[in-house]
Amino acid sequence: MSQRRCVNRTFPPSNATHKKTLAAVPIQEIRLLETRTSAKERLRQRHRPNILPKSYITCKARILISGKAFARCVKLFPFTMIFDLPLFPLNTVLFPGMNLPLHIFEPRYRLMIGRCLEEKSAFGVLLMTEGQEGRKAGVRHVEVGCTARITAHTNLAHGRMNIQAIGERRFTLVSKREQDEYLVGQCQWLDDEPLEIGARDAARLVQRALRRYLENLMEDVRITGADPNAIELPNDPYHLSMWTASLLSLTSPQKQNLLEITSAQERLEREYSFLRRTEIVRQAWIERKRDNLPTHPHDQQLGALSQFISLN
Repeated sequence: MSQRRCVNRTFPPSNATHKKTLAAVPIQEIRLLETRTSAKERLRQRHRPNILPKSYITCKARILISGKAFARCVKLFPFTMIFDLPLFPLNTVLFPGMNLPLHIFEPRYRLMIGRCLEEKSAFGVLLMTEGQEGRKAGVRHVEVGCTARITAHTNLAHGRMNIQAIGERRFTLVSKREQDEYLVGQCQWLDDEPLEIGARDAARLVQRALRRYLENLMEDVRITGADPNAIELPNDPYHLSMWTASLLSLTSPQKQNLLEITSAQERLEREYSFLRRTEIVRQAWIERKRDNLPTHPHDQQLGALSQFISLN
């Protein structure tokens, strides 16, 4: 019986188990792709995802392991996938599952969106912290965002377009560069930790609070003929937390904080706190109006409910 040759790579000296396991991967199941590409090839690829392993395995080539060999290595080797993503800083926080309508008029973003449509790829949305939309100078943004997938688009005169996109998956920005006057980032995925034991209980609390919130909202804006109980709320804790975060009327920093949390239970607990506070403030406002008490805010910058909102 002929023996199949195996290949070793560089490992931390303290991790003998990893070394032994990867040494058992047949060389026939490993294909090395050279990282050297011609200038023409790099131009053709533009900002297509460039997946590179960042792990205990160190080599100058990308390693693609097929079939069961890949599955064995994934279980034993913690690694992060680094990929290229065109970036679109906006004055909004995008959550997975959230709709995002955009009017594209700047030449650099018309080029970027045109490439995304051609290659059927996503782009990344990051919340701006400084600067203005439509201007390059002085723009700063956060480092955690969400990818957006274009679901529909309409071409307009002079190269402009309207697009409908939907949030898909969170990412963290590792580094960035400018390409054809728009930003391209090297990113890695940001996913939730495994679901905690109390996450489903927290989800049920948020569902009940959400129905009260929607019922009060419909009453306040005098929407008739709508039944908040008929609205189908997500049952999965992760999807419910993202759906709620996109719905709540919060400040951008508060929404960004919810986006960056990697625990579904913690995110739901914070959202429940926001919903309860909204309910308490609304009830206090109704009682003051009923008793003809003054309702003028002490600080105009804090809005109509400033005297009921604790800054703590």
